[in-house]
Amino acid sequence: MSRPLRTAALAIAAAIPACAFAFAAEYASSICSTLASTHVSGSTLEGDLSRRAWTNSIESLDSSRMVFLADDLDFLEPYGERIGADVEKGDFSFALAARTIYR
Repeated sequence: MSRPLRTAALAIAAAIPACAFAFAAEYASSICSTLASTHVSGSTLEGDLSRRAWTNSIESLDSSRMVFLADDLDFLEPYGERIGADVEKGDFSFALAARTIYR
C-alpha cells in the first residue's frame, strides 16, 4: 500500500466511531488484500511498512508534537510492528487507542 493510501486509510480509521468498526473491518481486510496483491511494490503490510504506517499516523495526528506525551507514544509503540497485519485482519485497535488519547 502506498504511503498516501496508508495514511488516508489510518486517518479514516481514526475518525470512524467505535460502533462502525465491525462494519469497516470487512472492507479494510478486502482493501488491504487487494492492494497487497496488486500494488507494484509487491510489499506486504508487515515489518518496515507497518512501522512506517505507525510513524505516518502519529505524524499526521500530531505533526506539531503538542498532543501526544512521551507516555502516550510508549503506550502506542507496540502497535508499530503489527499495525499492518492488524488492519489486514480488520483490527482497528491502534486507531481506537490513538483516538482515545487524541480526544
